[in-house]
Amino acid sequence: MKKILITGGLGFISSHFVKRMLGKGYSFTLVDNKPSAHFSELVQNFFGNPEVTVIQEDLTRELLDKLNHDYDYIIHAAALLGVEFVMQNPYQSLKVNSETTLSIVDFALKQKKLERFLYISTSEIYGINAVNVNEETPTSIPNEGIRWNYATGKIFGEYLTKSAYVQYNLPIAIVRPFNVYGPYRYGSNALSTFIKNALQNKDLIVTGNGKQMRSWCYIDDFIDGLICVLGDEKSIGQAFNIGNDHAYLSIHDLAKLIVESVNSGSKVIINHQDTEDVMDRRPSIKKAKTLLGYKPNINLKDGLKETVEWYAKELFNHHLTS
Repeated sequence: MKKILITGGLGFISSHFVKRMLGKGYSFTLVDNKPSAHFSELVQNFFGNPEVTVIQEDLTRELLDKLNHDYDYIIHAAALLGVEFVMQNPYQSLKVNSETTLSIVDFALKQKKLERFLYISTSEIYGINAVNVNEETPTSIPNEGIRWNYATGKIFGEYLTKSAYVQYNLPIAIVRPFNVYGPYRYGSNALSTFIKNALQNKDLIVTGNGKQMRSWCYIDDFIDGLICVLGDEKSIGQAFNIGNDHAYLSIHDLAKLIVESVNSGSKVIINHQDTEDVMDRRPSIKKAKTLLGYKPNINLKDGLKETVEWYAKELFNHHLTS
């Protein structure tokens, strides 16, 4: 069996990837310090599966020293993230994200037969205005404001992995996700917060002026992109935008669409507060389409339907058992 090590292995993206790849000739080692209380139903199914080993510890050099050097693939998805968390813990976020990336790249260089080291970066590296950006678009993050230290850490990670490719021929690939959503996503983000409030007929508060533009990618389409990157040697040494360039609308319109989708009595309120934010974000995915054959297929309406159904089940089951 091919062996895959995933850092942040119990997270939203990683758990969907593992679910997709189970039973297809792979064994998984998932490293994640996520508390057991935060496990989704999806993650709970991994425990006891003979194809999956879960290590619930911090990603440190000491931990990595205990692991073997015979992985075929390594996916580095571990990171401290979330705008609110990063702004409240900027030093910790930048320190941990940088140190863990250094550790896992050094570990990857020790592998005997590694086919791919996949680094999960972020679309945040493109800065405030990221309209139809391609992989050659220069990074453009502001010099002021603490929100951008997450993107700064990811830029460091990209250059570290690229340096390992250039100097040591590490078979790296980089993926920049664009607003991925879907079932089993926890944490604070606009789409999930809107859905949960709409399901409870609470007001949907839109920060800023509501004109911020986003392009939303359903999780199944994003996993298709990861599989394309991992499975094609043409990805080695390359970075790819992975997202859906068609599911593109303002945050205000997204809020209204969710209210309609849920048939909710919620009001949409724009708070007009000045915040550090990305004003426009839409990827060019031409490179992934042309080089790897990637194509997102799930439109926003269908993706929201699946996501709303999961949040409804999650929310009301929680209320029944609390």
